[in-house]
Amino acid sequence: MTRQAIITAAAAEFAVRGFEATTYSSIAAAMGKQKSAVGYHHFASKEEIALAVVAEQRQRWSAIVERVEAATEPGLVRLFVLLLDAVEDAREHALARATVRLLVEARTVGLVFPRSPFGWRAAVQQQVQTAIDAGVIPAGASAEALTARLLNASFGVFEVENRGLQPADTVANLRALWADLLSAAGVADAGSVIAEAGGLTRTR
Repeated sequence: MTRQAIITAAAAEFAVRGFEATTYSSIAAAMGKQKSAVGYHHFASKEEIALAVVAEQRQRWSAIVERVEAATEPGLVRLFVLLLDAVEDAREHALARATVRLLVEARTVGLVFPRSPFGWRAAVQQQVQTAIDAGVIPAGASAEALTARLLNASFGVFEVENRGLQPADTVANLRALWADLLSAAGVADAGSVIAEAGGLTRTR
């Protein structure tokens, strides 16, 4: 049994169960194998498996950023293409959903992840600041505060779908939310910015 097969199965378990409820036995069951198939010769602990899941997804996120940066100009359109592509990635891949959940749970369950050269907060704030510098967002706006509102609200909307709390058209809800936040920040014709991003993203 390969390390990659274990990482893939563990991601599916972490995404649904969270860190504490996931076990070697549940990971093995997700692969249709006995517990011994996971084996400590592959990973010395469940924490090591979680680290491997997060490390792999961070590489995938970096690839998303590189692709979007090559295709878009800096600013709000790039920002929302990044976020929409990240949502689509999480819908398609348990690895992304697991990583989001593990990072959220890290403090409460005692997980410590290495610092990543890539961080969503920094990526979002850079594009918000670019929009402020260009006058697209009024100069009095705080890039840090707007970034926090965008990320916190976006995460909440996504979690409604991710946890199955209620049926939701997540992309439509996110676009409406972002348009409201941009309008509140003083962006003229915020809906057009979101629509342009939607035309460039994988999420249609």
